[in-house]
Amino acid sequence: LSAAAGAAAGQATANAIGMTNKFDWKAVAMAGITAGVSKYVDGAYQADTYARMMAQLAATTMTQAVASAIGLQDSFSWKNVAAS
Repeated sequence: LSAAAGAAAGQATANAIGMTNKFDWKAVAMAGITAGVSKYVDGAYQADTYARMMAQLAATTMTQAVASAIGLQDSFSWKNVAAS
């Protein structure tokens, strides 16, 4: 919830100072989803570097799957998973 609030506050600030001229609710939702999934996955894998790397891979994959399923993202992107 705090990640979504932070995203909303950042966008409101950007709008107020003229950096942008719109509010993107999808970005707010994605921030909340990403933070929730990452917190869940990070809590499950507190071991070594390899485990943390796999946890990040799992978090990115799950975030994209959820975002694609609910229409926040057009399609799943393996490029984005690899980039994380």
